[in-house]
Amino acid sequence: MVPQIDSITHFVAVDNFEAVYRTTNGEQVLRWEMRTKHDWNRVFFTRVNNQDIQVRSLEAFVLLQPDCVALLIPHQVNVLWNNQSIVAELVEIFTPMRNKHESLAPKVWVNLKLTIGDLSYETVKCDSFSEAIWELNELVGLETIWWLQTCHHCKFSYSAFPGPTNDRNDLKCFRDEPKAFAEVQEKGKFASTEALNSGDYFVNVFHTCAAWQQIKPPATVRSS
Repeated sequence: MVPQIDSITHFVAVDNFEAVYRTTNGEQVLRWEMRTKHDWNRVFFTRVNNQDIQVRSLEAFVLLQPDCVALLIPHQVNVLWNNQSIVAELVEIFTPMRNKHESLAPKVWVNLKLTIGDLSYETVKCDSFSEAIWELNELVGLETIWWLQTCHHCKFSYSAFPGPTNDRNDLKCFRDEPKAFAEVQEKGKFASTEALNSGDYFVNVFHTCAAWQQIKPPATVRSS
C-alpha cells in the first residue's frame, strides 16, 4: 500500500556526493550517500576497499579510520559577491586529531577553502563549520560583502534541535511556517514549543532552493 503524503510528518532526504579520502597510503575518491529518515536520524554510507561503511556523521568516519589523514568534500555553490551571484567552489576539509593522552578525547578539525575566480582563501583548522565561515570573513576582508546562497546564510533556516547540535547538518526550514518563523525570530529559544517544533524540511548548510533569502540586507561596501 502506498503511504499517503499527509502521513509523512518530516521531510525525508537523500543526498549523494563525492569526497577525496586521503590516507597514509595515498588517496581515493569515495562516493557517499546521506539519508535523513522520517524520525530525523541520519546515516552516511560509503564503501572503502570494497567494504560497506555506515556511520552517523562524517566526523565519526574520520575518527574510526586509523589511517585517515583527511576527508575533502568539494561543493559548487552560488555566492552573492558584492550583490553579484557567482559560482564558487567551497571545499570542506575534515582532519582527525588523535590525542596521545588517553584523558583527552579525539576530535575532528574543520577548515574551508573558498575559490572564486582567480581568488582563493583557506582557513586554519577550526572547531566547527560556523567558526570556519567566520575565519573566511576575516580572510576576505571588509571591502567585500559576500553570502553563501545556501541554507547557511538563508533567513528561513534554523537549528533543528535544542542544545548542542551539528552546525553543518542539523538545520530545518521555516519557509512554509511564516507565523511560527516570526515568533522564533522575535523570541529565539524562548518561543513556544509549538513554534520551535514547526518547520519540516531537514536541510544542511549546502542545501539551496528557489526560496533562498539572505539573513539580512548586505551592508554598504566600504570605499578605500
